[in-house]
Amino acid sequence: MNHPRDKTGREILPGDTLKVFHFTGARRKRNYMYKYVRWCNKETMELSHLNLKRETYSLPMNGKLLTDCEIVQGYGEDGTPFDERGRSFS
Repeated sequence: MNHPRDKTGREILPGDTLKVFHFTGARRKRNYMYKYVRWCNKETMELSHLNLKRETYSLPMNGKLLTDCEIVQGYGEDGTPFDERGRSFS
């Protein structure tokens, strides 16, 4: 599968928690949202908004670099921590 990558070049996998840029507020303070990757198949990846309504949204499995998000927690499918995964910016 062609998993999307976060801004550090790491593959985003099911079970990861992402820090996603939301908006710039007063005094140029950057505000973020946190998302949880629930599952993925060949075409899409489902992310949870981490709210009480259990809302989700999908990302395409296109291998693109997502510059507004960063993995902050998670383990790969083989149990490898996110900070030990290889990086690729291509």
